[in-house]
Amino acid sequence: MASQIKKVGITGALGNIGTTLQKGLKDKYALTLYDIRDTKPQHGKYIIKVDFAKQKQIEGIFDGLDALVHLAGNPHPDALARQTIRNNFIATSFVFEEAKRARTGKVVFASSNFYHQGDIGKALRGDLE
Repeated sequence: MASQIKKVGITGALGNIGTTLQKGLKDKYALTLYDIRDTKPQHGKYIIKVDFAKQKQIEGIFDGLDALVHLAGNPHPDALARQTIRNNFIATSFVFEEAKRARTGKVVFASSNFYHQGDIGKALRGDLE
């Protein structure tokens, strides 16, 4: 049976995992990319600049998505507590609340915050399905 997932959002699209994930999904799904940083288009897609810790900024941005991959957050294990709380806890709770409100069918959450034992690209090479 073919997948019913057609529109996929990726938060933290400019991070290590997000950049690699885009490459693996860009030919299979209509991607909507989100990041806190400004950038040039990635794989022909514009990045929606958003700070997920600001709840008003994310109202309605997941409408129409079939799935969301939430990767946004501070990946540094030595970050100050206030940065980690803001970017990894508060922002993530707002993302989950908005995905629920938007009736996003599937939500995947991943973080490299505690993975700092080498080249993260090694863990991402291979089949992404």
